Amino acid sequence: MPKNLKDILGDLEEQKDERQIKVTKDELLEETLAMLFEIYEKKLNIPAKHGRLDIGVELYKSFLKSMPKNKYNIGKKVMDEFVLRVANYEQEQRFSAYTGVFITAMMQTSFQQGHNNFELILTSSEPIHSLCYKLHGWQDRRLALKIVNCADYPKNVMQQPINWFDDMTYVDITILGLNVVPHIMSIGINNCTFTSDSESLLKEIESLSTDADINNKTCLLFPKGAEPAQKSYNTTHLAVAEA
Repeated sequence: MPKNLKDILGDLEEQKDERQIKVTKDELLEETLAMLFEIYEKKLNIPAKHGRLDIGVELYKSFLKSMPKNKYNIGKKVMDEFVLRVANYEQEQRFSAYTGVFITAMMQTSFQQGHNNFELILTSSEPIHSLCYKLHGWQDRRLALKIVNCADYPKNVMQQPINWFDDMTYVDITILGLNVVPHIMSIGINNCTFTSDSESLLKEIESLSTDADINNKTCLLFPKGAEPAQKSYNTTHLAVAEA
């Protein structure tokens, strides 16, 4: 039965509303990204303290405090677009040192806003240091993260300590595609699970275990159809986890 004029006008109005909603969402996405990059660019110009790049609690707190609030919701699309576009800054002097801390502050803010299951696709040719620094999930709501490396790092680039995962709790993290195992120097990893297709990376993580690291697990991904091997590790113990 043909639609009458009223029905046709109603359909057109509904389509118009949908387009307006999409435009509004796209505008808010770009507005949020513009705000984040404005903050990021300012942070890149922070002078080094005592002649060195200061990576630590003060810097992280500064980034966390600077995150946009109110209507600026840092959802999955914002995270994806920021990580993709930030590779354009890799020639900046402080790119490697500051970017990982900034992305982590974004993730922490996003998690506290109710988001989870993050995915970071790394494409920059310069390594990002201090990723997941002080990243915290909760005991009753763990933070889930996947890092996918799409960059082809020269072996010598990853030999300097990159301090991934430092002071991290209640995080389930999957790391895929690393062509070179980074030299990780991290402490204070608690109640975290590491899953990867790189056995060398998992051994590197296990070797970091100190008195400050408890209740962590590693899980090696096997080809499709095979069962992954899971291990539990802490300061002095490394054993196959109970089923």
